[in-house]
Amino acid sequence: MHTQFIIFMTIVRREMNRIFRIWTQTLIPPVLNQSLYFVIFGGVVGANIAIS
Repeated sequence: MHTQFIIFMTIVRREMNRIFRIWTQTLIPPVLNQSLYFVIFGGVVGANIAIS
């Protein structure tokens, strides 16, 4: 059990280091993509919604 935990934590640590090393490639594109989605489709759909 202890060995499996060490293996798991090694993989977690390695992946976290990789993500923090290339954070601009892993975090910024999804945020930018979602923001553009809200702006573009929010503007198009929002302009067509009428409140009665």
